[in-house]
Amino acid sequence: MGLHYSKGEIFYSFNANQRTSANFESQFYTHFNNFQLANDTKEVRSYERSKSAIGELKLMHSRFFPFKMDGTDDGDFIFNLFRTFENFDVATDKAGFFIEMKPIKNESFLFYVKSKLQYRRFRQKLGLQFYKYMFKHQTQKNRKGEGDKYFKEKLKTDLFETKLYIIVQSQNKATAEAKIRSLANNLLVFKHYPMNQFQLKLRDVALLPQVKMFK
Repeated sequence: MGLHYSKGEIFYSFNANQRTSANFESQFYTHFNNFQLANDTKEVRSYERSKSAIGELKLMHSRFFPFKMDGTDDGDFIFNLFRTFENFDVATDKAGFFIEMKPIKNESFLFYVKSKLQYRRFRQKLGLQFYKYMFKHQTQKNRKGEGDKYFKEKLKTDLFETKLYIIVQSQNKATAEAKIRSLANNLLVFKHYPMNQFQLKLRDVALLPQVKMFK
């Protein structure tokens, strides 16, 4: 799924195999019958390679550990993200925010054991590095209790391997990278220090199959 900015307009996109697309389309029209799915005729997913950059967003401590999501910050995130687009140049800038999701098979005993071991190692690491967090005001209170509860509840739900990418085209690659960082900064509202936070890594522009690159 994608959120796109191009020439002052906002677009949404969906890309999947034929079977998944058919199921998505059926559900989409059931809930949003005033909208129409259409092919990308405005080239919002086409980027000039020499002027584009891609950033990959990852959780510092993997998928099992919580980031801040108490129901009050998600609206602020969307509002701030759209405000960031307002600082883009209408003539030269375009951007895409992609979320790629794959279901995780979590029914096996091996998956459960592996998850428990990962979480135990993480807690041990936090315990050994307590001196880094004890005097910092942003450290979440009762983080161990919250982490345990979150971990146990999450293993009972359907899990997805989720990847987040931001792509920006601007006057040049350096400017595109700077604007990627400005978009990624909006995710700071979800920081759950020290349990988890998003980290940005700039990657090769060939990473994203969802976009078309041209010279």
